[in-house]
Amino acid sequence: MKTFLLQVVTPDATRLRIEQVTAVRVTLDNGPICILPGHASLIGRLVPGGISYVDQKGDHRIEVGEGILRVLKGGVTVLTGSLRLIS
Repeated sequence: MKTFLLQVVTPDATRLRIEQVTAVRVTLDNGPICILPGHASLIGRLVPGGISYVDQKGDHRIEVGEGILRVLKGGVTVLTGSLRLIS
């Protein structure tokens, strides 16, 4: 199964780095989006709220503040001012 890298970066440091992610669900300013391996490159504005992702250990959820989402061939990067791990 194809996977990609998920990173969450705050002004202080890279706060989360998860390899082998198979899906990310996030809400942008123009609506929700699901990112799967091979997704087209994208830059979007995040609204504060939840991001869910799936890796080999199962489903997980984090909360982030307002920020920027960048999708490239190798992965997803979230730039935000705050991060809270939920599960």
